Amino acid sequence: MFECVLRAMLLFALAVLPGIEYAYANEFESTGLQKRKTEFVGLFGQRRVYRYYLPTHYESDKSYPLVIALHGGISRGRNIRLRSGLDQIAEREGFIAVYPEGNGIGALLRHWNAGLCCAKAMKADVDDVGFVLHLIDELGASLSIDEARIYVFGFSNGAMLAYRIAAEKPQRIAAIAAISGTFGRVNDSGEFDWHIPIPKLPVPTMIVHGSKDPRLPFDGIQDRKGKNNELNMIPVREGARYWARSNGCAASGMRTSSGFENVELTIWSDCNSNSEVRLYRLDGWKHSWAGASPNTGSDYNQVGRFETAEVIWNFFKRFRRSLPLQ
Repeated sequence: MFECVLRAMLLFALAVLPGIEYAYANEFESTGLQKRKTEFVGLFGQRRVYRYYLPTHYESDKSYPLVIALHGGISRGRNIRLRSGLDQIAEREGFIAVYPEGNGIGALLRHWNAGLCCAKAMKADVDDVGFVLHLIDELGASLSIDEARIYVFGFSNGAMLAYRIAAEKPQRIAAIAAISGTFGRVNDSGEFDWHIPIPKLPVPTMIVHGSKDPRLPFDGIQDRKGKNNELNMIPVREGARYWARSNGCAASGMRTSSGFENVELTIWSDCNSNSEVRLYRLDGWKHSWAGASPNTGSDYNQVGRFETAEVIWNFFKRFRRSLPLQ
């Protein structure tokens, strides 16, 4: 009975989707939150959508960094926008914030194809890397974007896509941050299958992960027959070491003070092209965004009032991608 109802809902959604209209701004250079529908298509042939925040002091004769925020699975751009408070940081610091929408049925069940996850987007091999590059080019054609300062961060499934973008197109990205997301799997022989190519260029990488994350455990798989890691994901620290190796960093990371209570920081430095890898381990934290926004739904006092978006921007703004781009 449930399957019949679900099938009927899906057929109805597919029937009405082509008739849905979005209210999108016609002018790029009006400030504040803007919305745009592109010609790039995703699941079910839907045209892809993104929103972006333009600082009120935007001037077309100046160039601005671009920060792309990728929401988690079964979520949407509005959620990561509200939870991160990125608009306020963009206004204060002078960058353009972008919130792409994943694949789904209208506004429902949105997710990304990160290569090894997730759902229908992965099975249909939707080109989400191409979509993000498309919106970068589209915004760059209409706004004054500093191509040397394009950054990507994501939460959960969005973090997985951020990793993939950095691995496949490192020449377009100055730095990434991955929040509560992993990449690669442990195969049947217990070996690591990374599922992404080794980046051809160093990519500064920041990772934030809760030690008690029940969905993507920090320590990865413990027992292949257990249910602690259904995606067989590689331990988070091993993922950080992968980026340290690809960036040519010193072999051993150094644990140092993070400045936040119950937050352990490991830094891999002495990397090629002045890049860096940072791993923030939030003790006792689960699979959620840490920050002051009332929309986070969690008490970030337990991790010393760790403001994820602020920490991300403080990391990003230190790095530029060398030009010319390829």
